Amino acid sequence: MTQTAEKIEEITLNTRFGPVSYTEEAILSFPQGIFGFGALKDFVLANAPKSELGEFILLQSTEDEAVTFLLHPLQVENCPITPETIQTACEAMELDKDDTSVLTIVSIQRDDNGIEVTTNLRAPLFICAKERRGYQYILQDNSFPLRHPLSSKSPL
Repeated sequence: MTQTAEKIEEITLNTRFGPVSYTEEAILSFPQGIFGFGALKDFVLANAPKSELGEFILLQSTEDEAVTFLLHPLQVENCPITPETIQTACEAMELDKDDTSVLTIVSIQRDDNGIEVTTNLRAPLFICAKERRGYQYILQDNSFPLRHPLSSKSPL
């Protein structure tokens, strides 16, 4: 009996951060979309192709190559978001906390004083790679800032 290996097709999108390649198996489904982009459901995670963005991860829409989010992994240690808050959110979304990564959306603002990099702690992304799905969960506690400074001194 002869087995033939199926060739896995790689798809490349030209994003504002550079080319991002992925396979169909890498697609994450966001059943409720992402706030402000609810019509887009399918995304892939990718390393940032530009070295100056090395600490960030890209969340790239597979439906609209113009939609890319810069993400940063949430590090719960020394962060305003507690492990209990993460656990509660995972339970609300029926996700296993041990199989779920929590990332935050990064915003880069340029002005006359330079560049300010912040991350949204109010609405983190919860991604379960095992189930290939993700959710943006809006935390009800207003003490979690929409624009938390992200720098080398930041706990994130």
